[in-house]
Amino acid sequence: MTGLLFSTCIPLAALVLLGFIIGKLQNIDLKSVATLAIYAITPLVAFGSAAQLNFTPALILLPVCTFIIAAVIGLASYAVGVKFVGRSEAGLLPVACGSGNTGYFGLPIALALFGPEAAGTYFLANLGVVVFETSVGFYFVARGQLSSRDAFKRVAGLPVLYALIIGLIFAALHIGLPAPAIKLWDLCKGAYVVVGMMIAGIALAQARGFAVNPRLSAIAFTGKFLLWPLAALAFAVLDPGLFGADVHKLILVLSMAPVAANLPAYAAANNAPIRDAAMLVLVSTIVAIAAIPLVLPRLL
Repeated sequence: MTGLLFSTCIPLAALVLLGFIIGKLQNIDLKSVATLAIYAITPLVAFGSAAQLNFTPALILLPVCTFIIAAVIGLASYAVGVKFVGRSEAGLLPVACGSGNTGYFGLPIALALFGPEAAGTYFLANLGVVVFETSVGFYFVARGQLSSRDAFKRVAGLPVLYALIIGLIFAALHIGLPAPAIKLWDLCKGAYVVVGMMIAGIALAQARGFAVNPRLSAIAFTGKFLLWPLAALAFAVLDPGLFGADVHKLILVLSMAPVAANLPAYAAANNAPIRDAAMLVLVSTIVAIAAIPLVLPRLL
């Protein structure tokens, strides 16, 4: 299992490195690339994933549970961050701590461990994290530079929220996607993992230096790598029997994903500290690649 996890994680880190190299060699407009990822690729992936979910009465509560966990950890981290770092830097913490690179870092790990039949349940669990990231999390990134009203306008303008809602309606009504739509979704999935991971590398290439913000990193990694896994373990212990052991294991995989690759994209789109966002993604990805193959098999 350790070798399998390493072979799954390393290509994702290679995309970050490739993005960094290209960012150094070419003059790339990071904000335009981020806009493409946020407003085009992500909504298509979100819609296709939601539309193909298989709902059951118990599993419908799963995204509610993951949203609550993400919100508690993200907002608690923000409250601590406001006291120890600037407001702009603290605005990164809800996304950095509450969400994660659960889609294209966590999903390949879940599929490698549990097979393709686990994809639907994992997407459903991840839905709560995605909704938190693209609503509450994005709001705080934008709020670091904008007024509350303007930040809410940015959130309301995110197409991924509407894509998720429409996809869930399709799933609830059992409306199947036509073959061309599924093909488009497959293409966008591949594009999203490539673009999303490379955005972090490009952001690092364009940042001035590689200085790590120690206070910001300490708060972010405490939330991401300590509080989230503890919450996942607590979820398994406190579950009254609604979900079962397989779901508990998927939540644990989800909890150990590094900082969301979208964070530098959100920062670039809102004039937030891009270097800090990129460094959180880079360092957390390195930590996850090293730790997950060693730690996860002992927890499953």
